[in-house]
Parts: sequence; C-alpha cells; structure tokens
Amino acid sequence: MKLYDVIKESLDYELTHYAEDYGFTDCPPVDIEKTSRRIYRWMARTNRIAWYRTRQDWVIAESAHLTVMDWLSMYEPTFTEEAASV
Repeated sequence: MKLYDVIKESLDYELTHYAEDYGFTDCPPVDIEKTSRRIYRWMARTNRIAWYRTRQDWVIAESAHLTVMDWLSMYEPTFTEEAASV
C-alpha cells in the first residue's frame, strides 16, 4: 500500500461525499493530483511520513484519511487550471 495512493483516494472520497462540509460546493473542481502532492509534501515537512513506515495497511489507511481531513480543515485545495482561467 503506497501512502500517496491512500492520500489520493481519501481526498477524492472526502471531496465527493463531504464537499459541503469544507465549503467547496460553489468552487471550481479540485485538482486531486496536485492537492494530493501538496498533502504528501506537508506530511513530509511535518515529519509524519516516518511514522507510517512500520504500520499495518489498515492503520495507514485510517490515519491517512484523518490526515487528509485535518489538512482540508486548515488549507485550501488546488483547483483545476481550466476553472482558474474562467
């Protein structure tokens, strides 16, 4: 299980099911790829990635999902370029 893939799946799930909770319903589409990279880099800067190396897959999945939720509550995702040019 790759951590980046779990982040990407969790982000997609959160934005598909709970966009209104984050205030993104009236926003342009989110660029899942770029936002996932931003979250992964944020985790690296805050020394969270090392913790995941020795964990079981289910722990990684649950913890990464909580981390995505935490990140979304603090930062704004990257929107798609097509929407930015409109």
